[in-house]
Amino acid sequence: MIAVFHCKIKWEDIEGQIARNIYGIAPSVIILLLIGTLSGSWMVSGIVPSLIYYGLQVMQTDFFLVACCLLCSIVSVMTGSSWTTIATIGIALIGIGEAQGFSTGWVAGAIISGAYFGDKMSPLSDTTVLAASVTDTPLFTHIRYMLYTTVPSMIVTLIVFSIAGFSRETADASQIAAFSEALKGSFHITPWLMIVPIVAMVVHELPVITDTTAQITQQEARK
Repeated sequence: MIAVFHCKIKWEDIEGQIARNIYGIAPSVIILLLIGTLSGSWMVSGIVPSLIYYGLQVMQTDFFLVACCLLCSIVSVMTGSSWTTIATIGIALIGIGEAQGFSTGWVAGAIISGAYFGDKMSPLSDTTVLAASVTDTPLFTHIRYMLYTTVPSMIVTLIVFSIAGFSRETADASQIAAFSEALKGSFHITPWLMIVPIVAMVVHELPVITDTTAQITQQEARK
């Protein structure tokens, strides 16, 4: 009412701006919906249970939280997407951590910390490329200057996760074995299912690499 009667702005203009704002956030909403579909289908088909099952065989260590953070960082740098990392390998790591006696909050914190660190440092990240583009800054110059704040934060984070890992109560090996057997009895567990996340990562990365290369080329041409 203030806008229409006091500021004399037509309702059609307000409605049009609302529509433009919704259109601007539509890609993010679509990504969230697709990630939900992806994680659900991976759970039902046995991909996430397979990741949990085989992860339990190799990640039984006091450095589990540190390993979670570093692994998510690597995957996020490779894919350029923190959301995809959290919704796929992150779900598997939550299951592995709970089976080993870690609090869900600690595991989730390690996953999110690593995923967002990798996303910011990745030259394939849409937000990183966007920030460099709108400020007319070379992409790798932008990433280099972000290191001044992100690397110290990451070091402190890894120290905290190391202390938390050593201070936790060690889970009973029989409990981990029982959890693994329960997964094997409820889902189809096979190493062949690991092909799906590998292919998904490659397919996701190819168009982003192409777009990033094109934007870098445009920046160099402007220079």
